[in-house]
Amino acid sequence: MIVKWKWTSAALLMFLSTASHAGIAVQERKICPVGGQKFETTGTVSCTTYGMSQDFFLKGESSCDFVTRLPQCPDNKLPLYKEFTASEVKLLEGYLASEDYLAIEGRSRFYIAKKVDDFLVANGSPRVMDFTYLIGGLQHDRERNEGDSEYRQWVLDAGTAEIGTADAGDVPYIRMLMAYTAYLGGEFDAASVQLSAVRGDAAAKGNAFVQAYAPMMLNLTGMHAINCVCSIKHPASNMQAHRSLSQSHGYGSPYMRGV
Repeated sequence: MIVKWKWTSAALLMFLSTASHAGIAVQERKICPVGGQKFETTGTVSCTTYGMSQDFFLKGESSCDFVTRLPQCPDNKLPLYKEFTASEVKLLEGYLASEDYLAIEGRSRFYIAKKVDDFLVANGSPRVMDFTYLIGGLQHDRERNEGDSEYRQWVLDAGTAEIGTADAGDVPYIRMLMAYTAYLGGEFDAASVQLSAVRGDAAAKGNAFVQAYAPMMLNLTGMHAINCVCSIKHPASNMQAHRSLSQSHGYGSPYMRGV
């Protein structure tokens, strides 16, 4: 079952939080729907989080870092992002043997999942790899997706689509995640457009978290665009500036704490 994410402040803070309490690992048996390969993934029955990071997509230490995020068949690399129907499996048998698929086998599992989903959507299946899933790829497979301009554009396009159907109160959070995605790619003007929209959004009025964080991000994008204070090629340097700026403006608590 796919659960539609609600972009409340608690949901956004989930992307900001780290964890350090003990988790309980459980092994889960999987069968690849194409080829029948059997393999195991790791889940958890317990995971506690606390703390925060000013970096929206930082994957910090947690009690359940061992959890398998988006299981992937070991041999054919098919990501198990949903339960495939019998008709979809039949389609995938051909697609996984195609030159198009073989050319992307070495990419991020979230990237492959998006391509597989696109293929199935083109053949009549409902879309599954939406904004929520793609944001997950930036959090859980950041090294491979953050520097991928195609993947970042997918996130921005999916965010635009999400805004069209989201509750008004969720829109500022979606825009901030889109802005941060653009920022990581050095697209400071695009980030500023989203952040300016947040500041002018009636739903953001009176929301202390948004009112604190959005202006700080907007200032940072302006610093980059005008002065080029950090190298786009070194996100770690960008994030140091990000943290320093947030500290100098005093935006640390209580709205940036994890839940």
